[in-house]
Amino acid sequence: MKAFLLIISLALNCALALAILTTGFSTTETDSPKPIRTKVLTRTIIEEVEQPVGTNTVSTEVELFHWSSIRSTNFVEYAEKLREIECPDQTIRDIITGEINDWILGGRRALFAPYASRFWQFAAKGDIEMPDELKLPLGELKKAKAESLSAALKLLQKPAEPAKSRLEIVPEEIRGQIQEIEKKYADLRKEIQNNKELSSTDQYKRIQELERQREAERQGAMSPEELAEYKARRESSQFQQLYGFNADEKELREIASVFAKNSLWAHDPDFPSDREGKETRAKQRDEELKAMLGEKRFAEFKRASEPDYREAYKITQAYNLPDDAAVRAYEMNQELKAQKEVLRKNPSLTSEQRDALLQELQDATDDAAAELYGEKVARTLRRIWAR
Repeated sequence: MKAFLLIISLALNCALALAILTTGFSTTETDSPKPIRTKVLTRTIIEEVEQPVGTNTVSTEVELFHWSSIRSTNFVEYAEKLREIECPDQTIRDIITGEINDWILGGRRALFAPYASRFWQFAAKGDIEMPDELKLPLGELKKAKAESLSAALKLLQKPAEPAKSRLEIVPEEIRGQIQEIEKKYADLRKEIQNNKELSSTDQYKRIQELERQREAERQGAMSPEELAEYKARRESSQFQQLYGFNADEKELREIASVFAKNSLWAHDPDFPSDREGKETRAKQRDEELKAMLGEKRFAEFKRASEPDYREAYKITQAYNLPDDAAVRAYEMNQELKAQKEVLRKNPSLTSEQRDALLQELQDATDDAAAELYGEKVARTLRRIWAR
């Protein structure tokens, strides 16, 4: 049928050309018409359109879209171009943040290149053993990152600021006073942190003393009920992405209250300085949560708090799978981690034997995922499997 239509089309074109010539008009000879394939950008969807062969309709080839046409090392300009093609704000935020992080990482690598032999020393000691000639340029990189992000993303819709949302629970007439308290002590803390003459231990002691003073001023400005709610809202920032947990407002408030009572914020006035004290407080917090939520609900809370589960949940949701698919994927990953750890600690295995068994275990898990979810989902899950 297509061949038949093509013959008719060519015959009509020949007849038309003959008619034009007989009436005295002339036309420039051109090559035989060819199919034109164009890509039309509509939001973020690329649609292929094929123009028919040999018609008299004037065709305008739509310019092909490539990311290279909008990508720019000028991050403000890059963000504006992404907005022009109607990228969602969160997508723009993710793209620009990733580009800036890559740029900063390149700068850090260049700075640390001459100190490659001291890698483990820096990893163990952190800023304590950092050479003075690195501290200033690293500080400049940090500042450049903050300024670049602020400039490039200032036109986007900003998420609600936690400090402002916490202040909603106090009367409007004292919000300014509380903001001044918070700013004053934040500035004082930065001064201590930037004081290179102080040891880390001295910095820690001074910051805790500052926090005691700030807590006293908060208590003077807010009622006990307001202060308790203010702290609970601060703690809630630690569990605002509990995918699949589906807590209601009452349950979240109760969880936040337990977190506030057993806070693990390092700068709280009564935060334990020793490791044993920190572990004791974390254990106490979990025990109170378990007593409040019950064994099953507590297990769901802990699972939803795990980065591995959140990744599995996002992947399975993207493929419209039920919640229990994320649970099973998470469990498979945890089981894979545990079995790999056993193999790595087995002293009777040679390096070659261990590598072979690890690969065999990985392959078996990948195959099981493909059988459960299909190859497409399994291929995506492989990105988060323990390696």
